[in-house]
Amino acid sequence: MFTFSSVVGFCTIVRFTMERHNATTEMTKAIISIESEEPVLTAVADTIIEAEVCLSNYANMYKGNELAHGGAYVGSIDNYGQGVTFNYFCYVSGEYELDAFYTTGSVGSWHGVYVNGMKQGNLTYSENTGWGSAEAYNAAKTTLTITLQEGWNRISVFKDDGNGGWAELDYFAMQKVHCKH
Repeated sequence: MFTFSSVVGFCTIVRFTMERHNATTEMTKAIISIESEEPVLTAVADTIIEAEVCLSNYANMYKGNELAHGGAYVGSIDNYGQGVTFNYFCYVSGEYELDAFYTTGSVGSWHGVYVNGMKQGNLTYSENTGWGSAEAYNAAKTTLTITLQEGWNRISVFKDDGNGGWAELDYFAMQKVHCKH
């Protein structure tokens, strides 16, 4: 389902609603342009991707938590190869910030991030938030700069090298670092 929300000045805001496995998520993208002799894409605001609507590889979705973004999160990412994967359409190739919102009781944990099968780095979870629960849910944010190609990109976040510790994933936010178009 595709819904066009509004246009504000030079800012076009598009809202998407996705339904998958009885979970609904909303993604909002704002593309802001400035009129000049050389067109410049100045910002692509956060695109929100709920972890619970990503393709899960042997991880569990925990529903019904009103404190989690979207009411759910992904946990039980305990063994090698477990995690989530999603496809992201990139209009302009280049560097993007991938923000991951997480909970963990295991400071220093990490998950590997792969784009189109190539490792781009680790999301490191440095803040002890405690584990996600309905009584006290306090997600923290970690960021990794990744390189995307124009068109579809397959992004995987999973337990890969060594132990990696443990973390639960709430949602991701993606935005362009900077670019000239």
